[in-house]
Amino acid sequence: MEKTATFNVGMNISNIGPGIQYTDRAQQDPLPTILRLGWALNMNLDSEGFNTLTIANDISKIMARRDTTGESMSVGKALFSSWDAYYRYDAINSEFVEVPLSEQFMIGLGAEYWYNKQFAIRSGYFYESPNNGDRQFLTFGAGLRYNIFGVDFSYLYTLKENHPLANTIRFSVLVDF
Repeated sequence: MEKTATFNVGMNISNIGPGIQYTDRAQQDPLPTILRLGWALNMNLDSEGFNTLTIANDISKIMARRDTTGESMSVGKALFSSWDAYYRYDAINSEFVEVPLSEQFMIGLGAEYWYNKQFAIRSGYFYESPNNGDRQFLTFGAGLRYNIFGVDFSYLYTLKENHPLANTIRFSVLVDF
């Protein structure tokens, strides 16, 4: 095997559909339509392929929003009209607050190292503007694979004190058929 690198690019639009309702149609809420763009660079670090490194980045933007009157927009209208400032509801002050386009993007960056396709270590960073949710955190993780079984572990470290996501631990088991 030789040293190789591949570059991948992707795009996704999720939650294109009608709103969700729990009791009646008058209380229907739109699902958050999200546009995601991302890339990944996968590299074999040696000619045997034992050591691989992936660096990835994604940028997300919520598209479906309510207008200044609190009425929900259709998905089609949101896809084209949400490239300006939008309004989010501030529950503390009970009002809609304007969020400029420059503060609407969520950014994720991460790296993953694999040894012999059996052991992985990972790290990442996520940023969201303080006016648009204010999530900022680092992630650390590891993974093990043996035959068709795998185990993954991750830890989320928030950059703000007393954040609801602080010290989140995620653990998963996988069976690859």
